[in-house]
Amino acid sequence: MDKEQLTKLKVRSGSFELRFEGSEAFLRSEVPKLVKAVNDLHASSVSVAAGILKKDLEKSLQSRADLDKEIEGLKNNLDSMSELGETESLRLQMAMERVSKAMTALSNVLKKNERYR
Repeated sequence: MDKEQLTKLKVRSGSFELRFEGSEAFLRSEVPKLVKAVNDLHASSVSVAAGILKKDLEKSLQSRADLDKEIEGLKNNLDSMSELGETESLRLQMAMERVSKAMTALSNVLKKNERYR
């Protein structure tokens, strides 16, 4: 091959770089196949990465949904404990009032008993 029949080509796409120096016939017949194969490989790797990202996103969304359910359950438990605490507090208050009335009644009985002695 003499220098006048040589064709030079340089193609860069992302991390892929193709440098060619040779006959124009080879360039026209084989280089497009090579470029298509590299493009298909790149598209395939992007597709695989997108699939992985999609699965990770689905797992994250499921984890978030699980956490939201757990938080809701804890809030419900806290609310029911609060209601139980309010009920117990009311019962204690009522019991204290009964004890106070009983002490007042007992005190009155003792005072009347002392008068009759």
